[in-house]
Amino acid sequence: MDFFMQHAGLILLLMGLVVVALIIYLLWLLHQIRQRGKAAAGVQQALDETNQTMHEQRLKSIEMICLAARDGDCELSEACIRIKKLLEFYPGLEARPEYRAVQEMYREIRHFATHDDRRALSRREMQAQDSQRYAIEARYRELVLANFEQLVEQVRALQGSRFDIVEARGGS
Repeated sequence: MDFFMQHAGLILLLMGLVVVALIIYLLWLLHQIRQRGKAAAGVQQALDETNQTMHEQRLKSIEMICLAARDGDCELSEACIRIKKLLEFYPGLEARPEYRAVQEMYREIRHFATHDDRRALSRREMQAQDSQRYAIEARYRELVLANFEQLVEQVRALQGSRFDIVEARGGS
């Protein structure tokens, strides 16, 4: 006990230094948390900008494909497949009843071979698929083109919108 009494000042000084060191360490930790928060905000902003750019590109692609199909520059089945895949990014739009013909035609043509699988088909198999596809296209042509016209109007209304807002409103 005498030791503590004799060295009380020194002990208090050491305790004070420990407290000061802990405060400095705490301040450093707070600074690190703030820096990481700023970095995370920067990453989130970059991600939001990327999502927005992709959203705008998808809308433009939908418009261009619909117009190309209308003008005969793109086969109806190819346009239907591409539009269906792009609409998957917009469940609210995809599920709308006014685009039902696109959904129905897609269901009938989705099993056809494409790309490398198509190249692997025999000439007879390819002709059989083409014949079926042409019949399906003929059956759906007017309805799908009407769907595409409506979709072009909808997409033009959405251009300039934020991606997260479109998703929250279900594409309307």
